[in-house]
Amino acid sequence: MAAIENKIATLEAKLKQAKAEKQLIDARKRAAEQKRLRAEDTRRKILVGSLILAKVERGEFPRDKLLATLNEGLTRADDRALFDLDDARTTLDSPELRAVQQHLSQEAIEAGIGPVTVTVQQVTHG
Repeated sequence: MAAIENKIATLEAKLKQAKAEKQLIDARKRAAEQKRLRAEDTRRKILVGSLILAKVERGEFPRDKLLATLNEGLTRADDRALFDLDDARTTLDSPELRAVQQHLSQEAIEAGIGPVTVTVQQVTHG
């Protein structure tokens, strides 16, 4: 009887080990898939950026429109510096400003106007 119980315990240990190996293999597959997806996403972004920059260089896309879009969308100072954009947007980006924007947008929705975008520009005098 003890021999059968030992055999069962050994098989259970092997099963547990096999399940752990399977989990490791599955985790590696998921990690490899995520890496592939990130690489594809990065490649798409590079290709889109290259195509737009080429169109700007050929005069097929307005440079000022590209810069306005970048000025609107880029918030990190080092990203903005790549395109010689000033830091005005970065200094205005704060939790308080976001709260005001969210509040005004919510009020507009409740008033039946719909969602709105609030734009704040820093004005310097000198």
